[in-house]
Amino acid sequence: MDESFVPEALALIRNNGGKVYIACMGEGGYPNVSVREVVIDDANALIYRDREDSRTVQLMKNSPQVLVSVLREDQPYHGYKLKGTAAFESNPATDGSVLIRVQIEQVFPY
Repeated sequence: MDESFVPEALALIRNNGGKVYIACMGEGGYPNVSVREVVIDDANALIYRDREDSRTVQLMKNSPQVLVSVLREDQPYHGYKLKGTAAFESNPATDGSVLIRVQIEQVFPY
């Protein structure tokens, strides 16, 4: 992976309060896009919680390749596109939520 844009993209996510747009493959080939608030772990993976029965989680389990977009607030037509793969950690002790970890594989500016 070309990591030259990773620090800038992660800093932008932090500066935006973790707000990102996560796209995955939906039914019939149509994209599914959700707005989420993420945190970044020590391995530079994006992490958030969602309901295990949510439509987005079900779609990502079928096709875990995702595209994450983060936009500059001062220049909303510029930002970064991050390609990654989602993994899921269920916790039976919770209220049906699942931890989603998106491991970033490529970062592109736009």
